[in-house]
Amino acid sequence: MSIHPSGDFLAVTTEGPVVRFYDINTCQCYVCPYPREHHAGPLTSVHYSADARVCVSASKDGDIKIWDRVSGRCVQTFTKCHDGAEVCSVLYSRNGKYILSSGLDSIVKLWELSSGRCLIGYTGAGSVGHNGPVQHMVHSPCSPAFITCSDDYRARFWYRRNVH
Repeated sequence: MSIHPSGDFLAVTTEGPVVRFYDINTCQCYVCPYPREHHAGPLTSVHYSADARVCVSASKDGDIKIWDRVSGRCVQTFTKCHDGAEVCSVLYSRNGKYILSSGLDSIVKLWELSSGRCLIGYTGAGSVGHNGPVQHMVHSPCSPAFITCSDDYRARFWYRRNVH
């Protein structure tokens, strides 16, 4: 689940392929009216952007989808993001220009929204990376850093240093 920054809406994922948006004040549920835009497999993660205009979802089908919050329509799809492996978790960077995804391939990827391409695959170096699927991530609200948790029973802190 992800709570809209205003606190008035909730995005929910289930074992089904449909992202559900709820108005917390009225308990009204909204879904995309076009079945072809839904995921093909069970959902694993959902996250609102900081400006709350869009929401990102991930699925066991290996795809990531960007949803317009007003229309409820899918506006962008990243297919087979982790070479066909299940996408376990997705979240927006604090500036809203990038998405982090983790998959059953044990890799965390940084996606650029404007181009739709993967910029970085965080695999670690030797014992630094994960040896199992990354199931959850949390991005720092104030620095270029995030924490990952994996089935290998480890949590890892990732930080990007500015190199001049």
